[in-house]
Amino acid sequence: MVSKKTLEDTIIERVRPFITENMEKTWGLAIPKLEEDITSKLAKEQTTIPIRFTLTYEKALQEFKKEFFRRELQKHQNISFLAKLLGVSRRSVHRSIKELGITVPKKTKEEQKQYFKEQEIYKTLREALLEYRTLFRQDKMDALYQSLPNLSKTIAHEIPEQEASTWKSAKRDFETRYLRHHISLGDKLKDVAKKIGMRAESLSRKLKILGLR
Repeated sequence: MVSKKTLEDTIIERVRPFITENMEKTWGLAIPKLEEDITSKLAKEQTTIPIRFTLTYEKALQEFKKEFFRRELQKHQNISFLAKLLGVSRRSVHRSIKELGITVPKKTKEEQKQYFKEQEIYKTLREALLEYRTLFRQDKMDALYQSLPNLSKTIAHEIPEQEASTWKSAKRDFETRYLRHHISLGDKLKDVAKKIGMRAESLSRKLKILGLR
């Protein structure tokens, strides 16, 4: 998998200039802090699946799994490949897709891969800009929003492809981040277990396996 450091370096070196150029063309000036926020978000969004910490363990894992499947399917558009990654049968993958309510658009592999990257980048750019919406006139913000689709396409061509993750490693990433978040709140182990809908013994065992305790 492309390391986060390498991805950040790539975004800074090859993508940030496009962001600067786009802002100067649209607004007549560049804003270093906004550029930094955008590049940071782009790097993070390309490597991290979000976790809903407010949900119980099982529900949060289900949401995480759905996003994992969605990303891998949309990136690779190949059921056999995904089945191999997960170490399960094609039938199991099809069943999971149905149970998780994932829709696989009818596009060629390359078209879908490019479309997915553009949509993810567009979403990241828009979210970054929303944090600045109260600082600039609405017409300036509207002008920048209108430029995002083309900018997203440009950036999508510059960000390197990443190798697929295995579900085993993705699930371990989820458990580590999810449980670390909850135990960092300082509650007693039994209270954490109750909050996330898990038996205290099971939580203690997972923490030891993950090296969190």
